[in-house]
Amino acid sequence: MVRRPVFRPFQHPRGPNGRFTESRTSRLDAKGKQRAAAFQSRFSPRKVSSPDEARTYLTGLSGTKGPDPAVGTYLSDPRPVNNALRAGSAGGSDVATLDGAMAPLPDDVQGFRRVPATAFAGIDPKSLVGTKVRDAAFFPATLAPPKGAPSDVLLHLSLPAGTKAAPVPDASTVVVDRGVDMAVTEATDRPDGGVDLHLVALPDGVEPAGGETSPDTTTPVETTLDEPPSADSLTPLDVGGIIDAGVPGITDPAPQPLRDQLRADFAAAFDGAYGGLTVPVGRVDNFGGGWDGDLPGVVVRRTITDADGTQVGT
Repeated sequence: MVRRPVFRPFQHPRGPNGRFTESRTSRLDAKGKQRAAAFQSRFSPRKVSSPDEARTYLTGLSGTKGPDPAVGTYLSDPRPVNNALRAGSAGGSDVATLDGAMAPLPDDVQGFRRVPATAFAGIDPKSLVGTKVRDAAFFPATLAPPKGAPSDVLLHLSLPAGTKAAPVPDASTVVVDRGVDMAVTEATDRPDGGVDLHLVALPDGVEPAGGETSPDTTTPVETTLDEPPSADSLTPLDVGGIIDAGVPGITDPAPQPLRDQLRADFAAAFDGAYGGLTVPVGRVDNFGGGWDGDLPGVVVRRTITDADGTQVGT
């Protein structure tokens, strides 16, 4: 009798279009659980409390050459590149450019991504504790802590030093490399009705500070990881769909490519002369509105010049 392998749906998830995706969800085995706990116990993230601090830190990571503009372009709409990678495509020149922009983080970094609870398609986020997720695509995460909302799940990503990522200073964001395993370590309900879901990156070739943790040579590390359901009972999870559904934190500024496009659109609509005065669109800058300055937006700056070319107002 020929023994056929058991088909487990959770190991072969489908995306929103019904096609199989290269992303994965699996049980966190004993070694993975211990490795995640070791990273957690030694995790000491670089302190970033505002978009300005995030931009300053990420600008330093970009070096004298600055960030690659292609990474900012990707960030304005990650879905085409991400969906191609999840479908098993090599992705072409866009992916090659993103791959070339990846570099190991020099510090432990805390990232965030705010996701609508509806993206989990009825799966309780708390039931994912003790599992390992992997997306075949890139994973953007903001470094500036965003505010949660009652209908969202706020992903807290612990990115140990050595995790490959590309900095995008204008967006206070890092784009985490594709195919990085992440352990789901904790989930808590927030007073506002949302959920905080904590993940720890387990990058290949990177071990916790102080060396690899081994159950034979070190004291076991306490962990909050619960026992996940049995393998056969795990529900298929659209990891990529959840990541792509993530909305920028409300502290995130509009990235430069988006501002450039907005400037071009406004210029096409409004540039011209009025009553002998020329009123061109100048710059498009990030702007925080609301009483606390926490409502994201942009401000369009226009200059007013007279017939002699003298600026007379803005």
